[in-house]
Amino acid sequence: MKDEKLQPPKNKLQTSSFKLPISNLQSLTSPRSLFILHCSLFILLAVAYNFANPLFEGIDEIRHFRYVRYIALNKSLPPVSIESSKEMQAHHPPLYYILSALITFPIQSDADATYTPPPNPFWGFRYYEPSLDNKNQYLHAPDERWQMSGTTLIVYLARFVSLLFGLGTVIMAYRLGRLLFGDDKLALSVMAFVAFNPMFLHGSSSINNNTIAAFFGSWVIADSVAIVRNGVSRSRAITLGIAMGFGILSIASVWTLFPIIFIAYFIAWRKAQKTNSKLQTSNLKSQISILHCLLITLSLITVISGWWFARNYIQSGDVMGLSEYRSAWTGEAAFTRRLGEAISGLPYAWTTFWARFNYGQIVLPDVIYQVITLLCGLSLIGLVRSYRRLLNPQSLISNLSILFSLAGWGALMITIPATANARLVFQIFPALGALLVLGWSSLLPRKLFSLISSLSFLSFALYSLLFFLAPAYAYPAAITSLPSDAKIVSANFEGAAEIIGYRISKDSVQAGDQVEVTIYWRPLAPTASPFPAFVHLVDRQRIIAAQRDTYHGLGAAASHQWRVGNIFADVYRVYIPETAYAPETLTVRVGMWNTVENRPLITHDNDALEIGTIQLAPKPLAINFANRVTLVGYDAERRVLKPGETLTLVTRWRVTNPDKEYWWYAHLVGLDRKIWKIANGPFTPQLTLNELRTETRDILLPNDLPNGQYFIEVGVTSDGQRKIGILADDGRQVGDYMDVVRVRVEK
Repeated sequence: MKDEKLQPPKNKLQTSSFKLPISNLQSLTSPRSLFILHCSLFILLAVAYNFANPLFEGIDEIRHFRYVRYIALNKSLPPVSIESSKEMQAHHPPLYYILSALITFPIQSDADATYTPPPNPFWGFRYYEPSLDNKNQYLHAPDERWQMSGTTLIVYLARFVSLLFGLGTVIMAYRLGRLLFGDDKLALSVMAFVAFNPMFLHGSSSINNNTIAAFFGSWVIADSVAIVRNGVSRSRAITLGIAMGFGILSIASVWTLFPIIFIAYFIAWRKAQKTNSKLQTSNLKSQISILHCLLITLSLITVISGWWFARNYIQSGDVMGLSEYRSAWTGEAAFTRRLGEAISGLPYAWTTFWARFNYGQIVLPDVIYQVITLLCGLSLIGLVRSYRRLLNPQSLISNLSILFSLAGWGALMITIPATANARLVFQIFPALGALLVLGWSSLLPRKLFSLISSLSFLSFALYSLLFFLAPAYAYPAAITSLPSDAKIVSANFEGAAEIIGYRISKDSVQAGDQVEVTIYWRPLAPTASPFPAFVHLVDRQRIIAAQRDTYHGLGAAASHQWRVGNIFADVYRVYIPETAYAPETLTVRVGMWNTVENRPLITHDNDALEIGTIQLAPKPLAINFANRVTLVGYDAERRVLKPGETLTLVTRWRVTNPDKEYWWYAHLVGLDRKIWKIANGPFTPQLTLNELRTETRDILLPNDLPNGQYFIEVGVTSDGQRKIGILADDGRQVGDYMDVVRVRVEK
């Protein structure tokens, strides 16, 4: 017998402990485990987005909330009317709102179907320049997010309904990926695309009917793909009918998926025909079976959603129930103008596919959207390489769903330009994700791509949450010491707060420039109501050339909810109008306004703290009225007047398109935009091309005009009727009048 080499005795415990991690690792990386992981991460992120986004700040969230409350309180649907469309989104089908009302109606709350939270009147400041100013439409109590009762609890429960349907959509994305690719790794990538899309997470954490539409819409797409891939069956016909029926009861945009049902059945019929021909069997039985299943689908759609259309027709004479909605929101703009606005809104719409929160005011850096666009371009290259997979029947169904939904969305944007938001096509996010994933995966090894894609999408979701959404509504960070370039002062505003320092970004500017004034506040005591702060740039005649009024912390630290003693910095971006009177020396004045007594708070026996001066230089003026005439200058001989006196306004114009008879007007308006005096009339004589023209208006001030400051607004009309819009350098319309001069009236 041969001698055997002595071996150390096997340690069963050691052996098992060595193999266990490998086994666990395999288990953790299995498709089932990764599927559960993606679902779990989605839930955690949606909850985080929920708490980062204050109550009612989501787009139209207050109107969706009112719809829910109306049903909960009245046990019926709101009437179809212009008022209900404006106030509570009552033109939308009711499924989401009924479900939310069912789980919230037992909760006691003072909020009814007309409820409005405390508004932030400064929210809309320079709305067209997002990410620079107020983000919150409403004022929020410091502990609002943690009150699990009353209105707050109703909001969270309604948001929870959105989260559940968002989770359902994520699951449907995985199912669609499996149907299209037959590959767990690619299906997980499609799942990650939806689950970690910041816009979808935001929608899944707000009160809206978009995520429920996404769930049923993606279900319709997945079932249609299943019919094409696996054939027609009674069970698929039933589930497809249920999905489409409830999808229609969720939002009108799901209607865009209706054609793919017929296309899916047609493809299935053609495949069955070819199969029967090869097997030399009769087509008749197969055709009858497919037709029978189609009738089942259509019947279920009718039974589930038909009552909604009957109700709409009875109440408004419109089957879809959208006539009142269009009347409420479309306006009277001509088709060409609406088309132009829709086209100009496409870049905005593109950003809403990825991360542009609430009313478009919270945006990511441009470079992020540029990188996303580049990556989508790379996917397109990959799709060219994988064109054969694009042509298979199941991919055709998925891609047609994208095409039809985008076409419907485009038509809606032309009808109502304000609808340029990707939340209206949430139902195609899984299909869009599948399309992009197919392109990307063809450029990378399959195994490597799955890991990279999931981590990339997850990082994108976290980046958007932590660096943009959450900070937008956060209370200003407390500081312990002032920066070295800050100037030290001490000004106490009646025991409410004190200013301990400041910085002014510039000491000389041109009209049209921006000045940043940083004020370091120390809160001393909460005020009875929110007292706004103000920064005024005042000229030598005590006329305000520019101003910025806002609640502290841009609305996040209103004075009635101050954290006493916490020093924080407020940055006030003061925009000097391009029409500001110059040259001038402007004094910077900072203060607070007592909204209870309607007066400024006093400091140092003055109604404001003067912290420095700025030299204002003139800038060539060019106010473009729709490429027809351009205001290039003005002069007002006197800017301090008494009631009953006459203000003479001299204006200079450049004519670029004298195709009609144009009028121009000069209105004397108060700070509240009340018109006190109108002076209008045609350009005289008739305008000629490329002419430089001087025009004068005499504005007689009313004898009863109260003391105060007023604007002179200038505009142009066509034949004295229709106002002509002002165009920015990029072609956007930015209004139809311009404040050209500010005057002070004193008796």
